[in-house]
Parts: sequence; C-alpha cells; structure tokens
Amino acid sequence: MLGFTMSKAQNPGSPLAGGGSFEIIESGEGRMDQGPQGSTKTLSGGVVLRYRDWLLRCREVVLTDQDQIARANGKVVLQGKAGLRIHSERLLWNTANKIAFFEEDVRCKQGDWSLETPSLRLFTDRSEAVYEQGGVLRQGALRIESRYGFGDLTRKEYQFKKEVLIRHPELDLQTEACRYHALPDCLILEAPSKMVGLRGSMQGDRGTYLLRSQKVLLYRVATGGDTWGGPTLAFLQNRYLVAGDTLQLDQKKGAYQALSQAQWVDLQRK
Repeated sequence: MLGFTMSKAQNPGSPLAGGGSFEIIESGEGRMDQGPQGSTKTLSGGVVLRYRDWLLRCREVVLTDQDQIARANGKVVLQGKAGLRIHSERLLWNTANKIAFFEEDVRCKQGDWSLETPSLRLFTDRSEAVYEQGGVLRQGALRIESRYGFGDLTRKEYQFKKEVLIRHPELDLQTEACRYHALPDCLILEAPSKMVGLRGSMQGDRGTYLLRSQKVLLYRVATGGDTWGGPTLAFLQNRYLVAGDTLQLDQKKGAYQALSQAQWVDLQRK
C-alpha cells in the first residue's frame, strides 16, 4: 500500500460482533506485515481514519487485531460530534472495549469549553471522559483545576475531586469534591469548601454556586446522628466574623446574608 485513499478496512465488522474496524480514508505511505497474530498495517504521511461518527488524523498509525486497534503518533486529532476536537501526541484506541487513551499535551475543545491534561481516557460509545493526572477545565470565564475529573460530554455534566480550585471573576473556591452542570451553570460543592472574594471569605461543609445569578451558598451538615459540625463562617472586610448554619454571598449586590440564625462580632471593637 503506497499513497492510497478511500481504502476500506479488510474487516469492517459490525456493532454486534466486536467493536468494528477502522476505515482508512487517506495515507501517504503504508506497509502491511503478516504475522502469527494476524496482519499489521503501518500508515504514515497524513493519515486519516474513520470509525463510525469519529474522524482521526495523525502522522503515523499502526493498525492491528483486524484493524480494531489503532496506535497513533504525532499531531493526533480526533474529531467527534457537535464540534468536539481532541488533540494529543499519542493515542491508543481499541474499538472492542470502546476506549481511546490519549497521552502527552492532551487538549479538548468544544464551543467555549476546553480541557488541558497530561492524559485522558475517552469512552467513545457514550462520550464520557476521565483524567487522573491533573487537568484544567475552562468554560467561558470559569476555570476549574483538579487532580481527578470525569465528564459526560453529551449532557455537559462534570465531576472533580482532589485539590479542586475554582476560579471565577472576583472569586476563588477551594474544595475536595464538586460537580459542575454546565447547562444550568451550577456548581455543587460536595466537601468542606472555602470561598475567597474581594470583600471577604466564607467556609462551610457543603454548598452551591449559581454562576449566572452569582450567588454562593454555604451551609453546615450533620457529621453523624444528631451531631453537627462547626458552623459556617464568614470573615468580612478584615473586621467582621459571622457564624451561622447557612450563609450566602450575592456577588451582584456585593452583600452577604445569613439565611438562618447567626452570630457576628466586630473584631476591631471587640
């Protein structure tokens, strides 16, 4: 095979029999080797492959297992539905288990959503992605950094764990676990969290952040039985300390509010 285009894979397969094979659309050069485990195709020079709704481009790819496993290298670009594009330097894609594993300088983009991470595992049958070596997600003005992340790319719902840092105009949030639903534009804080803004800071056991209305809500939860943890705290203007069950920040109004019984003290006047 040398400089071929629009060449069908030898064993197209079907959804009921394994994962199916890649379709070779274009390649500058190619070589086929026959071994005890079957044939191996090595393609290079502007390679383009198609698998169902996905289009793969790279400098070089090795196809094995009846063209159901692709090992791609160099300027890898995977294009999916709704404008989704994933860039990396290496890719291992097995259509039998429907997993594509990207390594080195992985960058995903779809609309105003983007993700940067060292490695990414994509479940191609249900458009779900996982990273476990740290990553940074950007959605408009929102930035979320964490060690672990999981995302449903169709529903635009994401989970983040371990050293989660959330940055938004005039506000930073720190937590160990949260979920982000992009369509209602809502962050759900699932672990003790701390918020730092221009006018002060606030911390609580759980909370929500409605990005469109710019409202942060933090509250305390029971630690076991009827035992409650410490109160939700706010430290305002380097002077006022507020303690209560549920505290809210309204960024648009620049106001803090206690939504239940609370106490406060002026640290300057004692």
